[in-house]
Amino acid sequence: MKKTTEKPVELKKGEAILIQQIRRHTAELNTNNVTRTKAYLDFYHLHPEIHWAFLGHMVSRNGGWSMTDLKGELLSRLLSEKDKQSFFCFFGTRELAHIPGCVSANAAVP
Repeated sequence: MKKTTEKPVELKKGEAILIQQIRRHTAELNTNNVTRTKAYLDFYHLHPEIHWAFLGHMVSRNGGWSMTDLKGELLSRLLSEKDKQSFFCFFGTRELAHIPGCVSANAAVP
């Protein structure tokens, strides 16, 4: 991959503060699958023209349900622990940093 030598953009004080507020609010809403899923839906209700927000809500909700199913009565008896962990990590790709035993696709692999 080619590295760029572009200079970082200089932000005005108000812009930097706004970016910090957005990052802090995003981190609060990205605490777990439940808060993230609700945030997508709340954003969609405020801005229905942003269709991807509803899609994000549905993907997050369905991923959470799938993760719950892996810990439920039926699948827990059908899958090995290794397979359950693999599927759990796959369904939780937005939360890999918070799931013990899962490795992010962006993480450096030795």
